Amino acid sequence: MFLFGQLVIGAPGAGKSTYCAGLVDMFTQIGRPVITINLDPANDIVPFKCHIDIRELITVEDAMEYCNLGPNGALRYCMQMLLKNIDWLLHKVKKLDKEGYLIIDMPGQLELYNSDDTITKIISQFTKWEWRLCAIHLSDSVFITDSGKFVSMILAALSIMINLEVPQLNVLTKADLLDTEKLPYDFKFFEELPDTQYLADLLDDHPFMMKYKDLTSKLCDVIDNYGLVTFHPISVKSQELMKQLIKQADLANGFNYIESEDLRAIANFQGAQNPVSVPRGIFHYSMRERGIGSNFKVPDSEDFSAVQLGGKFRTKDSTIDGFYLPMPMGMDPINFQLLRAREKFNELQTDPDPESVEEAYSKMRKECQFEATVMCEKSMRRYYDIKMKQEDEAESPIHEKLLKLSDVISRARVRNDESNDLGVLFSAPGISPIGWHTNMARLNRNNIKVD
Repeated sequence: MFLFGQLVIGAPGAGKSTYCAGLVDMFTQIGRPVITINLDPANDIVPFKCHIDIRELITVEDAMEYCNLGPNGALRYCMQMLLKNIDWLLHKVKKLDKEGYLIIDMPGQLELYNSDDTITKIISQFTKWEWRLCAIHLSDSVFITDSGKFVSMILAALSIMINLEVPQLNVLTKADLLDTEKLPYDFKFFEELPDTQYLADLLDDHPFMMKYKDLTSKLCDVIDNYGLVTFHPISVKSQELMKQLIKQADLANGFNYIESEDLRAIANFQGAQNPVSVPRGIFHYSMRERGIGSNFKVPDSEDFSAVQLGGKFRTKDSTIDGFYLPMPMGMDPINFQLLRAREKFNELQTDPDPESVEEAYSKMRKECQFEATVMCEKSMRRYYDIKMKQEDEAESPIHEKLLKLSDVISRARVRNDESNDLGVLFSAPGISPIGWHTNMARLNRNNIKVD
């Protein structure tokens, strides 16, 4: 199952669940289907509709009670339990029987990502399932006011990026609560981190703090040498900031490169072998199909029945006119299509009278048993006529049998059909595809019998 999504991680209190709830609201507005998964066994209050919850499998409270563990040990035990029962998660996703953008709320304890490889193995399993995920690491923006804490936050983000080995976006949450006028540098500095040594310079020069300052300076050298960490500010109250982060996440996990669904895959012309990719803007597409068939049968040396022949000709013209306008941020496209199809079918089929002596006898018995006297007498007369004709033909000389070949047909079927189809399809962000279709047909079929 090929799915895209976000893996939401971060320290407790950073706003993971709030971010997930805001993300669900945003995707609902733009018409993107979602699958929400809570993998935090300590999160007993989920502020969004959760399709799959790890607490159905195990909770931190149960692990603490039955295994006599503390909170952190119980959380680690729960993640190991999930890894051993990882097929449970795949079963739950398949049971939903839907495709959607994954939003996975992860536990927040840092030691799960730094000193334990359980979550790394779980994410590796996601990769085997062809889940294309981008990690969203959330950090509280209040920490940027303290240089020492902010350096620690950067190191935590860097260590998680290295350990998880998935695309990662580092995010400063609650940006709306931050007083930027009290910051020592412009807020852009904390987003791009051009030189973290400036953070070490902000520490107190008191002799008691010099060792701590030197250590911070060395850690800043490590951060600058990697050059991997930048931050994106968000506030769930700001749609513009949320849209920018969604766009970056879609680029990171590859969702932005997936073509939107072509409506012609839903209402494709019958008979078309390969769907045609939808161009951007106004387009016209046409297709013509033709089919010719014939049959001819000559009796063999022991069968002097009539010659059989037939032929058919089929023509179908199909066109699609419309316009296609892709939308940003993975939204459904605006798609309007007018579909028209016209089909003509002509057929001529000849064959001898198929009724044999056995068929006439069976029909006579049935009608004499269930039908009125008149129908019974008619079927009896038909039976004796066919039987006598067969006996006469069996005793006739060979030249009369050969002359029978000139009886090209004893019955013919002529068919002239014409049908016209007209359909309209429309879709837009937040609107399921709407379709209308009508069919008008004219059928002309004639039977010709020669005795």
